[in-house]
Amino acid sequence: MSNDPVLLLHGQPGAAADWERLRASIGDGVRTIAIDRPGWDGQSAVTDLGGNASAATAALDQAGDGRRPQHGGGGRGMARVRGA
Repeated sequence: MSNDPVLLLHGQPGAAADWERLRASIGDGVRTIAIDRPGWDGQSAVTDLGGNASAATAALDQAGDGRRPQHGGGGRGMARVRGA
């Protein structure tokens, strides 16, 4: 098993809970991170692409992985997280 987490980003609208069935089917073989994007968590304001990239980066940093996502729902956002 790789220690690299797989970052799962929901669409718009959506929520981190949208990934629960997939996470259950993956099981413990892969470490996954699912976040509620800013504005879709019921607490924060909707943000732009940069704000979404910052939220994804913060989730990866909190997981101890830095900026190396393996999966993302938004290609442009992940390009920004990866620094491309």
